[in-house]
Amino acid sequence: MEKSTLQALNQKGILRVADSVPTFSPNNIGMPAGILSQLSKEAVMSILAYRAGDDALGGRKKILDWEKQEYFLPMVERTGVTQVYSDYDDAVKSGLNITFGRTGHYTFSSTMVNGERQNLQIGEAGMNAEAFILEASLEAIAIELNRVAFNGYVNNNNSFLVTGLLNDPSLNNYITANKKFNAMSFNEAIAFFAEAIAKLREQTGNNIQKGSKIRCVIASKAFDALWLKVNDLGVSVIDAVLDRYNKLGIEFNFVSAIELDGANATQDVIYFILENSLGGVSDTTILGYSELGRMSNVVVGHNFTSQKVSAGTTGAVVYKPSYIVRYTNI
Repeated sequence: MEKSTLQALNQKGILRVADSVPTFSPNNIGMPAGILSQLSKEAVMSILAYRAGDDALGGRKKILDWEKQEYFLPMVERTGVTQVYSDYDDAVKSGLNITFGRTGHYTFSSTMVNGERQNLQIGEAGMNAEAFILEASLEAIAIELNRVAFNGYVNNNNSFLVTGLLNDPSLNNYITANKKFNAMSFNEAIAFFAEAIAKLREQTGNNIQKGSKIRCVIASKAFDALWLKVNDLGVSVIDAVLDRYNKLGIEFNFVSAIELDGANATQDVIYFILENSLGGVSDTTILGYSELGRMSNVVVGHNFTSQKVSAGTTGAVVYKPSYIVRYTNI
C-alpha cells in the first residue's frame, strides 16, 4: 500500500497505527500437498449476512477522537418573535435556547494471533495466513459495528452507553399499521406509503420539497412481500413507489434490513427517514465513529506474534428526530 494512501486512511480513522506498523509476511510459495494430490489455490470464504447498518443510517462519519469519552451535539432553538410596532416601546427580543444532546463512546477490540508453524503450514497451500487472520479481525469489527448501529451497546450498569436506530429515545413512538404487507392488496400497499409520506410531511412542517431524499429502511420479510405484490401490469409495489416519488423530484430509496425483522416485540418494522439541508445539517442520521481498525503494538512471543485491532463508535447519531416516521406490525 502506498504511503499516501495509508496516510489518507489514517486521517479518516481507518487502519490507524498507534505505535507501530503492523507486519505482514510476503506471500508464501505454494507447494503441492502430496505427490498424487492437488490442492486448490482458490480459497472459499464463508459468506456472512449482509450488514445494512451503514445504509440504514445514511453512511458513517468520523465525529470524535479516539481518546474522547463522550460526544455532545448542540441543539439550537431560535426564539424570534414579533409584536405590533410602536414608537414608544422596545420590540420583543429574539434569542436562542441551546441544549446539548449526549452520547457515549463504545470502544471494542479483536486480537490477531499468528503462529510460526501455522503460517508455514497454510503457506503450503499458497495462502497468506496473516492476511486471512487480519480479515477475520476486521470482519469481527464490522459485525459488531453493524449490531451497534441498530441495537446500541449496554454497559455494565445495564444502561445504554450508545443507542442504535431501533432504540434511540429521541424518536417518536411506532405507529401501528392496520394490516401487514402480505395481507394488503396492491392499492392498499400504495396507500400505506402515501399515508406514511403525509405523516412525515406533517411532522416536519411540510419540509419535503423537490430535491429531498427519503430513505425507507424496511424489514427484509416485508420488502420481499412488497416485491412479490404486483398489479395487472406486472409492476411491483416497490417499483411503483420508486417511480411515483422519483418523478416528483424526491430521491426515494429502499434499504432492506434483516435487523428490522421482528424488531418491535416480534413485529416487523419500517422507518421513513427524510434528509434535506434544512436545520443546519443535511444528515438526519449517521453512524458515528472514532477509529476503524486502530492497530496496537505487535507483541512477539517465542513462536507467535499477536496484535490487537480496535474500533470506536457513538452508535446511531440522530440529528433531526422529527424527520423520522416509523411503523410496526407491517
